[in-house]
Amino acid sequence: MGTFYRIHCKKCGYEKHVGFGTGFLFPEVYEKTVSAAKKGELGEALKKFFAQNPDGVIDVSNVIAVCPKCKNIEEVKDLSMYLPKKDVSQREKNLNRRWSVAMPFYEKSYVIPWELKEKYNLYENYPHKCKKCGGDVKIFDEESIENFSGKCKCPRCNNKIEMQFAGMWD
Repeated sequence: MGTFYRIHCKKCGYEKHVGFGTGFLFPEVYEKTVSAAKKGELGEALKKFFAQNPDGVIDVSNVIAVCPKCKNIEEVKDLSMYLPKKDVSQREKNLNRRWSVAMPFYEKSYVIPWELKEKYNLYENYPHKCKKCGGDVKIFDEESIENFSGKCKCPRCNNKIEMQFAGMWD
């Protein structure tokens, strides 16, 4: 399941649509993202994390990255890194042989977003950089979007922009 939002500026007409969630393809997205991270395709921080923490997991949820410097707004994967809580059993750590309702993902390993909060501790937030100017970005997940509207500036005219719920998908 996913939700999408419309970001717009009333002054200049700037508009962008962004989404949160991954939907039925979550197991495949998780598997491909972790594989790319382990190969170093998503940067050295994630490659090193998985090399040092074989039972580590990442958050592949979509989030919004906003650059305070150039005002660029991008939809990116969260990629924060997590380690299992000490009281989580080995069975719970090994999430193999899971089944997904949508596609043939039987026997795939993945960690669903609410398991991150229940069974894992945050190890480190992924150090996202703006793809436009290379600056540090502020991350907004779906739970923090109330902090987005009226507080972020338009990348075109620097006016306040608004974010409105636009729908759900899957």
